[in-house]
Amino acid sequence: MAVNNKKYSLSGNQNKASWSSSNRNISVSDDYEKRRKEIDAKNKELEKIKQQNQAAQRQASGLVKNISSNSNRGYVPSQSVTNAQNKKTQAENAVSNYGDFTYKNQDALQAAMDAITNREAFSYDLNADALYQQYKDNYMAQGKQAMTDAMGQAAALTGGYGSSYASSVGNQAYQGYLQKLNDVVPELYGLALDTYQIEGQRLKDNYGVLSTDRDTEYGMYVDKYNRLAGDRDYYSNDYYNVYNQDYGQYRDNVADEQWNKEFDEGVRQYNEGMAYQRERDNVADSQWQKEFDEDTRRYNQNYNYQVGRDKVADSQWERQFTYGQERDKVADEQWNKTYNEGIRQYELDRAYQKDRDAVADSQWQQQFTYGQSRDKVADDQWERQFAYGQERDKVADSQWERQFAKSSSGGSGGSRSSGDYQGAGDDGHVANSTQVSKFKNGVVSEKNFMASAQPITRGNRGNTGNGGFKYNGTTYRDYNDYIYKELERSYNYGLIDEGTLSYLLDEYNF
Repeated sequence: MAVNNKKYSLSGNQNKASWSSSNRNISVSDDYEKRRKEIDAKNKELEKIKQQNQAAQRQASGLVKNISSNSNRGYVPSQSVTNAQNKKTQAENAVSNYGDFTYKNQDALQAAMDAITNREAFSYDLNADALYQQYKDNYMAQGKQAMTDAMGQAAALTGGYGSSYASSVGNQAYQGYLQKLNDVVPELYGLALDTYQIEGQRLKDNYGVLSTDRDTEYGMYVDKYNRLAGDRDYYSNDYYNVYNQDYGQYRDNVADEQWNKEFDEGVRQYNEGMAYQRERDNVADSQWQKEFDEDTRRYNQNYNYQVGRDKVADSQWERQFTYGQERDKVADEQWNKTYNEGIRQYELDRAYQKDRDAVADSQWQQQFTYGQSRDKVADDQWERQFAYGQERDKVADSQWERQFAKSSSGGSGGSRSSGDYQGAGDDGHVANSTQVSKFKNGVVSEKNFMASAQPITRGNRGNTGNGGFKYNGTTYRDYNDYIYKELERSYNYGLIDEGTLSYLLDEYNF
């Protein structure tokens, strides 16, 4: 017998009974996953710190090389610099020699983890349950006893002889105790499941204790590493400060000595330069005096010449100025004449334009009044034509009905075909102007339009050939000829555009 999804059944023979849950795995708690992520983040942070420390060591190594090169040029570090360097080296070695983190109970932690992840899914076997076996033995013994008692009582009723009734009564008593055994199975299953879950929680609690202990130990490891790294940074900065101060003092002493030497050399060069400069100044003074005397002579000569040229220029300017004044008078007179003539022409044009505007306003008013009267006449004509068209539509509908009835009684097969309106050997039709206009404007359908057309006899159709119809004195070969010419006329008069014409030609299959 098998019980799944908390539904239980017991087989009749009771030889084998077992329960198993649907394969459920006890997953690792969310706290474990969270701790794993935190540990990974801390490891990455620690690796980043180690990389920064390595970069700092490389930078310090480069600075030490610079210090050594400076010492080769005469600089000797003081004892304070040496002591600071020794402390820096000790702190750097302490960080470099600080090993990787190792948890003392790592094996126990991994074993706790494996116990959770590798734990088998819950299953229940009746035959392996000692408590169930006790219940089974007890109920089966009681069932057999009840069966014996029931069969004895039934045999007594039949005079001490066995019978099928006695066997049936005994078996019922026995099955009753087996049913009691079956009823206790769910309780036993629940007890086994609780025991399994309690053990699973104990395993997770054990893992949680070890994981918390590892986090604590790892935090101590990181704290100690940070302290060592802090000491290294502190002694490294202290060394650089002491070195810079000591080397700066050395450079100040060297600079003072160099300045004194440069000052003495500058004084010497200045004295030599001054002696030479005095000799050059005497030569320059003599040369300047000669150049000054020559410049004075040339200036006086140019000055006298310029005075003569200025007199000539003044006389020429005076004559040109007088001539310019005379030309300005002539130009002023010409401008005044041009201005007055422009004023006169403007007044004439303005007066003429006023007269033309008055005439144009009068003509526009007359045309507007005439247009209003024509619109009234057109509206009245349209109303009359529309009313007449309605009357003609009624007459046309009546005529078509009579003609349709006549055609039906004569065995023509019903309504006309398209050939009746295209002059295919029969008489044509004459359409009135109202019907044509309504057909063109979409008021009357093609059927009503052709039905209202008046037939043309062979005697009065003239030169129409094989039939047709007339409209406004024009004879058309057939209905398609009329439609084509009407579309062409509408396009030529601008009543429809080229796109509409092309659409209608396609619509009527031209």
